[in-house]
Amino acid sequence: MGTQGAPPSSQPLTERGETLIEVLVTIVIVATAAAALIGALVTSASSSGEHRTLAQEEVALKSYADSAKQQIELVPPSPSGQQPLYQTCAAIADYNTLTPPPVPPGITVDLTSIDYWGGSSFTPKCNERNVVDMQEITLTATAAGGERQTLTFIVRNPGAGGTGRR
Repeated sequence: MGTQGAPPSSQPLTERGETLIEVLVTIVIVATAAAALIGALVTSASSSGEHRTLAQEEVALKSYADSAKQQIELVPPSPSGQQPLYQTCAAIADYNTLTPPPVPPGITVDLTSIDYWGGSSFTPKCNERNVVDMQEITLTATAAGGERQTLTFIVRNPGAGGTGRR
């Protein structure tokens, strides 16, 4: 028969348990994979929110630029006396009467600079003696989170004819 303390001969010795080290290594591997997955999801959600804000800013800038261009140079004279808002050597304050299009909540669009065509490049100073009737207007959109984008567009004096000169 068997000796005391030895397993009975009728049970095979194939049952093997996991050691504590093997269990701990498995837990660490699973926890690391879970942390990486959660980190990727958080990054994706954050990036999605930033992308949405940038897209909204871009739409607001383009809408504002289209509206401003329309009001500054393309508004046809009307019987009531309405004229395009274009002004030679205009300052930012001269275009503060623009009617802005609606923008998404939390986004502001501001006219930030006007540069003047000097014959070979745009400059921040207007020279009334030799004015070429084009202005480069820069808009800046700012979101509540501080994200900023700029857009620059050109307007021409509608009364200058086809030459661009006065």
